Amino acid sequence: MDVCGACLNGDLAEPEYMESPPEFAQILAGMVPKVAKMFLNSAMVLMIVKSIYGMVQAARAWQDTFSKAIKEFKYKNKSMKQLRTDPCVYVWRHDGDIFMIGNHVDDQYQMTNNFKIKEAFVKFLPFESQDHHAIDVFLGRQFTQDLSKGTVKISQRAAIKSFLAEEGVTK
Repeated sequence: MDVCGACLNGDLAEPEYMESPPEFAQILAGMVPKVAKMFLNSAMVLMIVKSIYGMVQAARAWQDTFSKAIKEFKYKNKSMKQLRTDPCVYVWRHDGDIFMIGNHVDDQYQMTNNFKIKEAFVKFLPFESQDHHAIDVFLGRQFTQDLSKGTVKISQRAAIKSFLAEEGVTK
């Protein structure tokens, strides 16, 4: 699953401030002409309350916002639990059903043995997202699913080959 504009959804812990770009007043004039006239000849400072791409803290703000949303998700009155060993992985378990989410910036993998849980989660999310269904490659790892056997194999072969190629190692 891919969250659209993930870093734009992150809530900042404290507001940040920036000088307005030179074109800002002209853009504002096209949207709100009466207000923009006051700002055409003056420098402005903007208060940023949501993360934007390019900010050092954008990825962290998004992770915190996404983590909070995940922890609020409940299915059959049970919440997701964040792993202590990997804070980007969340697990939900109940009566033999399992739903797992791994989060890396704006990309998530989801694994479940009950698709009703996944459907409920996708409907619950307050962010626009695209579900790519079956996972093929995630963070350089290749995933191979065998639904008849109920198995998932994870291989780092492609990541290792890519690393070796970058280093000029061919054999």
